[in-house]
Amino acid sequence: ATTADWLASHRDAAPGVLHDLIMAARDREHEATDPVDRHAWLGVRAAAHEALAQRHSRVALHDIRESLEHATGPLPQAFLTALEMIADVSCLEALARAWEASDGEPSWKHQLQQAALAVMRANKATGRHAAVKRVRVRWPGFLQ
Repeated sequence: ATTADWLASHRDAAPGVLHDLIMAARDREHEATDPVDRHAWLGVRAAAHEALAQRHSRVALHDIRESLEHATGPLPQAFLTALEMIADVSCLEALARAWEASDGEPSWKHQLQQAALAVMRANKATGRHAAVKRVRVRWPGFLQ
């Protein structure tokens, strides 16, 4: 069985176990030389993030933020799904950075904007919120 199979059958694993899985998958992703293997480990991380977010756990939020900040193209949808479930306004800047870095990906750019708007709605964050102000100044056009 693969790690993804294990995760699918253990979505109720303790948050600490899922966090450890995310960190191990991240290490394996960085060590992988084959792009297919890297993408597979990225998918494992995304699925584990979604499983954590379903429990409203923020234990690995830093990994989602860092993944978005370093993304040069689309990430698995489960990253955005997890982020929308957690709805942490501190991720707006990471979403904006990913939006800026993905010039040739209009669908991904739109998904990032929609995730940001969902986070803002969940937090009732208006244009007066400090994070929203920072994002609007630094990344005009992202939050419309």
